[in-house]
Amino acid sequence: MPWRPSRWRRARPMSAVRHCALMRACAIAVRRHDMLMKTKGERGASAVIGRRSKEVVKSAGRSIEVLELFRDVKRPLRLTDIADALSLPQSSASMLLRSLIRMGYLIRQDRTYAPSMRITLLGNWLNDAMFKSGNLMNLIDEINRITGDTVILATRNGLYVEVLAVVQGALDTVHHTRPGEARPLTRALMGHMILSTLDRPELESLVTRINAEQKRPERRVTFKSLVPILDRIRRDGYGYSADTIPNAANLAVLLPVGPFGDQMVVGNAGMTSRIASRRDDILAAFHSVIGKYVRDAH
Repeated sequence: MPWRPSRWRRARPMSAVRHCALMRACAIAVRRHDMLMKTKGERGASAVIGRRSKEVVKSAGRSIEVLELFRDVKRPLRLTDIADALSLPQSSASMLLRSLIRMGYLIRQDRTYAPSMRITLLGNWLNDAMFKSGNLMNLIDEINRITGDTVILATRNGLYVEVLAVVQGALDTVHHTRPGEARPLTRALMGHMILSTLDRPELESLVTRINAEQKRPERRVTFKSLVPILDRIRRDGYGYSADTIPNAANLAVLLPVGPFGDQMVVGNAGMTSRIASRRDDILAAFHSVIGKYVRDAH
């Protein structure tokens, strides 16, 4: 039987009901995509470490991620917003949110969820142990008001230095750091500040472990190259780096050790021309504000 080309079947015209349903589904999909992009944009492209690793219990990690999402977006969210932002099935997100509501850490109103004031009580006792008055955000806000630059608060998280909070400088167009971003301790000024507090055996071991995780050889930092950098930080009492990012500089100091040994660093970042010419003024602002807020600050 000779081959014959098949005939195209003429499509049936779409009914008005089906057309409306399709348009509504498309609108919902677009709205959810926009919301997902918005919440991800508000949270930043964070190189967040540890939270989705196999070592983290899923339920614990997801509970913290929900609270951190609210910290980042600073507004109530719908169930779909939370599920999309955290890449969770809606059923799983719903169960998680109900659990947090029962525990008193979230409230639900008008189909949206928001943190309760109970969350603010979790860390008050730590704040009181370290600060004479105010808190960490008051400290970095005041430094930002004095210098006008971007002020960054960071701490160690395993082999990384992780950003805890950022106050963006009005005149800083080169730094776009966000909370949750992290870099290896060996590859960032604020990581060098933390490394400067360690003794040689611990430091050598840490550098070896960090380098073992770097797949690209150019991202490995030798212990020998770090020694003069860390010696200079110990001698001067502060750290300074410039132009590792073009036209960007950062000046950093250590905060007094927390009540349980955690070490935090505060940095003042901006354009190289601004930071380099005002180094003494920035250091004076650091010492004045830290002495005002932090207990046992020298």
